[in-house]
Amino acid sequence: MATYEIELAPPPPTDTRQRELWLQHAAGVIRFADVRKYALERLDPTLDEGAVMVATKAIDDTLYG
Repeated sequence: MATYEIELAPPPPTDTRQRELWLQHAAGVIRFADVRKYALERLDPTLDEGAVMVATKAIDDTLYG
């Protein structure tokens, strides 16, 4: 999923601290998606399907623990 396709909940209307936290979370979601995409794009295209699955799991485990 491209980051422009991520649908975020609307930010809180007036509470400054809540809006700040919302923005931090939104930036984090976008950043993690971009980092994951970057890592997946750098996998060796000659890897077989099993190796790609293992590498993808390693990437996801590293990012999302």
